[in-house]
Amino acid sequence: MLGFLPVTLLVLWLLSKWGLNQFVLPWLLICSILFYSYWNLFPPAGQALTPGDILLIIVSVVFNHQMGMVITSAQLFSSRGELLLIIGTVINLGLIAYYKYANSFLSSVGSLFAAEWNLGN
Repeated sequence: MLGFLPVTLLVLWLLSKWGLNQFVLPWLLICSILFYSYWNLFPPAGQALTPGDILLIIVSVVFNHQMGMVITSAQLFSSRGELLLIIGTVINLGLIAYYKYANSFLSSVGSLFAAEWNLGN
């Protein structure tokens, strides 16, 4: 994993130098997905593979791209664009809150009722 950034930057530089600019964004997208899903593909000892998280990352990227395209197509400073931005932000923050705090919340509520509740991961 130590060579990941140098390889990414070298290929990025080569693509730009050779005039293959149409491949720069796909290259960065692939590198980002590999970087953020590395621990899913090669988990530390004692942890199970979690390929579902890779799918979540890809779905999130596609959703955010599509929201960005729709927001961009909205008239500048329109209430439609503002509403779409708020919806996209709420959905993204909701995903983060769910994956970061759901088990903690269930554990706290479960301790009130002497129950063992969790969502797995």
